[in-house]
Amino acid sequence: MDDKTIETFEGQIEALIQRCEELMTENRLLKENEQKHENEKKVLIQRNESAATKICAMIARLKTLENNA
Repeated sequence: MDDKTIETFEGQIEALIQRCEELMTENRLLKENEQKHENEKKVLIQRNESAATKICAMIARLKTLENNA
């Protein structure tokens, strides 16, 4: 192999290393975002369940009031 071929390979290897680092950074950020969204989803589900429970309790109270009236 001549020097030019080796330099070409070195350049390609450096480009691959750089791309790999970029992809690893992007992957880490995507995983962090996914975890954040999962946590937000859990909070929203809990809020939804709490609201549903409160609504059921209000309906029950209204039915009791209606039956007592």
